[in-house]
Amino acid sequence: MKKLLTIMMALALTFTLVACTNEKKTDGMPNPMTEFETAEEINGEVGSNIKACDGAKEESFFTISCADYKIAQYKFDYDEVSYMLRAAITKEDISGVWPTDFDGTLGETIKEDNVMPTETADGDIWARWYSDDMQYFLYASDVTLEDFTKVYDLVK
Repeated sequence: MKKLLTIMMALALTFTLVACTNEKKTDGMPNPMTEFETAEEINGEVGSNIKACDGAKEESFFTISCADYKIAQYKFDYDEVSYMLRAAITKEDISGVWPTDFDGTLGETIKEDNVMPTETADGDIWARWYSDDMQYFLYASDVTLEDFTKVYDLVK
């Protein structure tokens, strides 16, 4: 009898777990990020000209859907430093970076269109530039200005 009860409980638990994993959740907010395999794919989605860095590791390619535009995002490691490159057709802030020495994000605070590699008080380095209507934003932390500028020259 104990064996039968144990088997029945195991089956009940199995059916419960299977039912939970097959359940499709449709409520809640949709994910605004879509993952892609290559820079060419995100460029096709957004109209950007992001170039993948030769020798980069841990690469990921995403688009982020905003209300009025899409952001192309390329994250990668180069010489053991993590970088984030974003692009979008907008004048709005696309940085997603909140340093402590600015009131707001970098893109909201710095009004110049083209900013050469610049270091924040936090030690983060970033740059923003435009190509026609397309805004580009490159960011890294824990990097020297010399190493950042090397990557900036590769992706620009």
